[in-house]
Amino acid sequence: MVVCRIPSRIVPCWLWGAALLASVPAARAADCSRPVDSAACLECALAHDPRIAAAESDLREAEALARSAGLWDNPELDVEALRASSGGAGGSLTAGIRQTLPLSGSRRWAGKAAGRRAEASRARLRQVRWEVSAETVLRLVRLRQIGDEVRLVEQGRALCGQALDRFGKLAFLTDEQEAARRAFEWSRVALMVRAQGLRSESEDLRDALTASLGGAAPAVWDFLVSMPAAWPEWPAAVGPVPAVAAARAEAEAARAEWRRARTAAWPDLSIGPLVEAGSGSPASWGAGLGLALPLFNRKRGDVARAAAGVDRAGVALSVAEGAAARRRDLLARRYVETVARMQEAGPAVRGGAGELEEFQARYLAGRIPASLVLEVLSRYQEAVDGVHALERDAWSALWEGYALQGLDVVPRLAAAEKERS
Repeated sequence: MVVCRIPSRIVPCWLWGAALLASVPAARAADCSRPVDSAACLECALAHDPRIAAAESDLREAEALARSAGLWDNPELDVEALRASSGGAGGSLTAGIRQTLPLSGSRRWAGKAAGRRAEASRARLRQVRWEVSAETVLRLVRLRQIGDEVRLVEQGRALCGQALDRFGKLAFLTDEQEAARRAFEWSRVALMVRAQGLRSESEDLRDALTASLGGAAPAVWDFLVSMPAAWPEWPAAVGPVPAVAAARAEAEAARAEWRRARTAAWPDLSIGPLVEAGSGSPASWGAGLGLALPLFNRKRGDVARAAAGVDRAGVALSVAEGAAARRRDLLARRYVETVARMQEAGPAVRGGAGELEEFQARYLAGRIPASLVLEVLSRYQEAVDGVHALERDAWSALWEGYALQGLDVVPRLAAAEKERS
């Protein structure tokens, strides 16, 4: 296990790995009108995100088609009435019920193809759920990071304001002081622009979360969740990758469609009772047996199209399997390297926080100029920004790794909430 220790007040996040592996459903349902914690946010996103609703609708449609594809054809009522020509008398009526019995097995292949498509829809739903979970996690992480960055920016703006106030009280400024004053003005403008950018980013994230959570806009930065002392290990594979599972099911469906298309030249048998009645004669009952034999196979084009579909599905499966294997290896290496870099950056960030506090105290005591404190604050901001970027990369790689390892569990944050409490 790779361990990364970074102070929670600098880089706050959650122990998502342990929470993800908790497959037991939560004891209570989240109130999505007003989520109270990060676990409720994720639960509401999985319940209300429009992409999940669309994927569930596709799955219901595919399952309905799978149930109907294997059914027998409905029996047909066949009625024939004959009347005598002009001037004659009498007529006849023949009625019967005809049930078609395909000898080719097309019904079985149609049912198999529809069933495999339902499996593909099921795998795509799992993929969408993981995507929504990952996006929700990263948005919550980024919002908390923005909270830390905004505090640093406001601290820098306050420092610039104090320095400019001191310069304004001087009757005369030397060239060196004038240069320092302009530097503080430029720094204040730059910090103001960055604060506006962070506020815009926060608003965009809140808007995206509001749409995903079903209309609620939680004050997510009020959820205090401590940084885990150790990052979770890279997950071991336990099941098929959703994208690969979907591609494999589509390939099997294409093969079943090809087999069904080949049965078009087979005859169909029809049986059923019939009754015949004529003018002046009693009705007679009997049974009918028919054989529908196609003289021309006009559906050979369907067979060729189905064969091309088999080839396309096979190529798509090979591409999905190769991409998943390469992506899994890449993410595992990236995750380990990123966590290792965070471990290396931890002491520097902790040292930067202490150095900033020390320089601020010396500045307030009038022992050092404000420019020196501003320089230290700028370096500290760069360090925090770097650690925040590493944190997002680590969580992004880990969460995608769960999907690529086929972990078919409902993500919960019970462990994170227990740690928080």
